[in-house]
Parts: sequence; C-alpha cells; structure tokens
Amino acid sequence: MQLYVAGCGGFGNDEASIAPLVKVYAVSYGQAFPLRDITPVADHSLYDLDLIQSVATDSRGFLYLASLQLLVVYAPQASGNDDPFQRLESNDYGADWLDSSFGLSVDRHDNLYVLHGTTTPFDTSNIAVFLAGASGPTVNPVPDYWLTGIAGWDLHMAIDTSGPTRDKIYVSEIKGIGDPPNKVTSIRRYDLPSAGPATAALTKAPTTITGPSSGLVTPTNMAFDAKGNLFVANGETVLVFPVKPTDPHLTIPGFQNATAVAIDDRSFIYVVDRWADDLGASIRSFSLGPTGQPTPLFDTGITGINPCGGITIGPDYDPPPPPRTRLQSLEAMSLLMKDIADDGLLRGPGGGILPGPHEPGGPLLDMLVGLSAHRLAGLSSSRDAAILQRAAMSLVALSSQKEIERLNALVAELEGEVR
Repeated sequence: MQLYVAGCGGFGNDEASIAPLVKVYAVSYGQAFPLRDITPVADHSLYDLDLIQSVATDSRGFLYLASLQLLVVYAPQASGNDDPFQRLESNDYGADWLDSSFGLSVDRHDNLYVLHGTTTPFDTSNIAVFLAGASGPTVNPVPDYWLTGIAGWDLHMAIDTSGPTRDKIYVSEIKGIGDPPNKVTSIRRYDLPSAGPATAALTKAPTTITGPSSGLVTPTNMAFDAKGNLFVANGETVLVFPVKPTDPHLTIPGFQNATAVAIDDRSFIYVVDRWADDLGASIRSFSLGPTGQPTPLFDTGITGINPCGGITIGPDYDPPPPPRTRLQSLEAMSLLMKDIADDGLLRGPGGGILPGPHEPGGPLLDMLVGLSAHRLAGLSSSRDAAILQRAAMSLVALSSQKEIERLNALVAELEGEVR
C-alpha cells in the first residue's frame, strides 16, 4: 500500500522555494518508507493548491486533491513535476462552486465525491459527484449529479466502502468557536442513493455522533477500517467509533494535534500529528489488540512539507505488462524449459518432461522452476503457452514423486537404525 501526505503552505515566489505538494510513502506493517514526491513546476495556475483541503485515491491509483478553488487529478504513480491528469478551476465556466469546496471521498465504485459548502441557503452543504470513467475519472465543470440535503457547513467526509455500514456517507462539522455551548461538533451519517439522478436528496440514517459523551472536540479527517469502525482525527486524540452503536467508543490519546488518519488493508492505523505550523510533524502508527487496546508502533518524521492537507491510503500500482513483454516472458520460459535437460531432465513427446540421468539442482529446484514456468506461461492464452504449462506441471509432478520416493527411503533407513 502507499500513503499519500498532502501538504500546504509550501509555495513560494520562485521555483526554488516550492515545496512538495504530496509526499508518498510505502507502508508495511505500520512502518512508512519515503517513496517519491509530487512537486508542481513554478506555475501560478497551481498555486491555489497552496491551501489543500483534502486528498483521496481510488482503487486504480488515481490521486485527487482539492483546495478552495481547484480540483486536480494525478495519474497513478505520478511523481516529480508531472502534469496533472485532469484539473478543474473555479473560474472555468460553470465551476464557480469550487470556491467553497472542502472534503473529498471515493466510493467502492471509484466515483468521486466533492463536499461543497453553500451560502444560499446559508449553513448547508451539497456534494458534487463525478462518475468513474472506463479509462479514468472525468472531472467536468458540471458534475454528473448533486447530492443535497446536508444540514450544516461541513468540512470533511468519509464513505464506508467495505464494512457493515457500506455505502453510508459520514460528514463532520464544527460550528462556532470556544467551548460548548458556543461550539458544537458532530458527525452525521447519510444513506447514499443507489442511482445518479441530476439531483438527489440524501436521506439521513439514524446516527448522529455529538455531545460531551462523544469526546468530539475538533473532528477533522475520518477513515474506516475493513470492519466498518470509524476513526476520527480529533486534535489531542483519535476517536474510534465501533460498528455497533451500543459499544463504547475508544480514545487513543497522546497527540499534539492529530489532523488526519488513514487505515491500510491490514488495519494498521496511520495518524498525522502536527506539533505547530512550521515546527514539524510526524506519521505515527498504531495497531489495535483483540480488546481494542492501541499499541504504538512507529513514529516517522515528516520533513520538507507542512502536512495540513490530509492523508490517504492508496493501492500499489502494478500495471499489466504490455503484450510484447508477455510474449518475451513466454519465449524466455520456453528456452528455460528446453535447457532443463542440462539438469538431467529431457522434454518428452507432446511437451511432457522425462527425468534424466542426473539432477545437480535436486527436485526442489525443479519444482520451483516448474511452478515459475506455469505462472509465467499463464500470461498468454496461446496453444504454445498451454503446452508449456502442461510441461511445467509434469515437471512438478515427477519431481514431487521422486522427492516422495527419496523421503520414503530415508524414513525406512532411519527406522532400521532405530531397530
């Protein structure tokens, strides 16, 4: 998996002072390893990304970034100063709604959702929806449809894509300043419509998280694990709300300012902890034990970026090899199978394998060679590939039988010594 950390506040007046837009990490069992940076060229048309509000990825590896006036899509594995795959600006005709857009999320079908705060009527939010295209997303000034009916000026959202509350959308809101009752924080859940009309009103599910008992103080970025548990970055804590509303929520304390949270496919938790503007930040990882007890794992310092744009987990991007590469692989394995005669194995009639007089590599090596040949030959659907796969499996079967015979003889010999 890959972890994307979106920055903000890094643009300067010249190319030399431009900081990375996104830092990408490879993550494994809670540890984050720097992989690459995405850094825009000195292009004023991208300066609005100086205030990134949200970041998201889809299952194909496309990267989405939203600021108050700009929506940008990067192709999978983008790095350096690669040009965006697509971009939408608020001054594009019909796209003035981008002036007040905040949150991003992607559903299990790779449709993109953009949370948009409105001023008419005041204190409401809508969601622009862009349907996934066959060859990538299509971000137009006019979305494919709108979702309306969200009360409140909401800042962040998340969609449960795999848990029991799948296809529910969660939005977080902070109203007012200071302490309660002057400031009210909440997270509300809505049902997503199954179809995409021009405009559809969201229906509110019977779940609202709010009040002193919720522990919500500054709910910002949210994420789900595979079980459907909701994780909320909440300033000095990270809150975990279980799927069953009757179960108590879990509090992970000890943060300076937890601003973003992401969960990988093995349920390891990654949290961006910002100490203060320009004073540093780190990626802190955790795992949850059987009883829900959090275990701190790694603390990876973030350098060269102010990670206030959020984080997200995306897939490793491993595109299928082009046809020529597959053909070359098949030809290479065919040559390897022919050369197996040097290891005491000869090709028999119809593509079969016959054992030869000597086997310097031993049966285990022969089985590995056979399995590798079978796997690579499967890249092609030709007749020759099928013959090669059959030959490879013959090699595995014969080598396995010879190894079984050897082990039977060894067992008999050892039993004789015991007697």
